Amino acid sequence: MRYRALFVSGPVDGQERVFDSLRSTVEVRGPKATVVYRLRYRYGRGRLETLIYSLLDFEETLDLLWSRYAGEDHA
Repeated sequence: MRYRALFVSGPVDGQERVFDSLRSTVEVRGPKATVVYRLRYRYGRGRLETLIYSLLDFEETLDLLWSRYAGEDHA
């Protein structure tokens, strides 16, 4: 099974990647430090499930996603 991963906050904010296995954490090496993203939410079923990884807690992550994708963030 393949998983689509979306990253929220930090050095890879907004990036998407595809993983062949489910991971509870993902390490990303930045220019100044290595950060650890934690799995906050799984969405969908079937061929390509979406995993949401974030440096923020669950509530802050969903609030940020809602603002971005529901059209409330006009940036």
